[in-house]
Amino acid sequence: MKSVIITVLISLALVSCKQTTVPENTDPVKFENVSEIIGLHDNVSLLSSPVDGFLSSGDLAPDFLIETDDNLEFSLSDLRGKVIYIEFWRTRCSFCVQSMPGMVNTTQSIEDEDFVVIAVSTDKMDRVGKSSVSNFIDNYSMNEFINIYDGTSSNSSIAYQYGIRGTPTGYLIDKEGRVVKSLHPASSSFKQSIETELDK
Repeated sequence: MKSVIITVLISLALVSCKQTTVPENTDPVKFENVSEIIGLHDNVSLLSSPVDGFLSSGDLAPDFLIETDDNLEFSLSDLRGKVIYIEFWRTRCSFCVQSMPGMVNTTQSIEDEDFVVIAVSTDKMDRVGKSSVSNFIDNYSMNEFINIYDGTSSNSSIAYQYGIRGTPTGYLIDKEGRVVKSLHPASSSFKQSIETELDK
């Protein structure tokens, strides 16, 4: 009788294990380096609540998750240990268009693997198509950035999460994921501010 009970228990345990086994290659794979996530992405999930007002120096930058077309996923917090410049912009913003060449030239001149640029286009809210944003990115040589085609509403928008009131707006984020300050590419201290954080 004991052997029958033991056999039944072992069988149940084996069936239970089979039912909870996760099939291979169904979960998104975490990226190993930043070059794997360079591109234009539009699958956004917010991981933090929207800020109340404006972000200030020392605030933890609101976290978000991106899933790429290649089934990779990454969050802002996955980039801890790197200095990040995040720029909110749109194609129909004349100030964005004017400042973009300078931003691209300056950031690309910083040759440090611990520096990452995230460019968040708010054009989706203005019903500007992803292909138009992609063309802008090509025309302004923004292809080395992590580019995000942001959400259509406050519930899905990184811009809303960051309390963005207008474009262009940029933030420098330190290696611990905290806001250093609001920073604009036209500022005379733009490059120096980034390099100071990289040296820490």
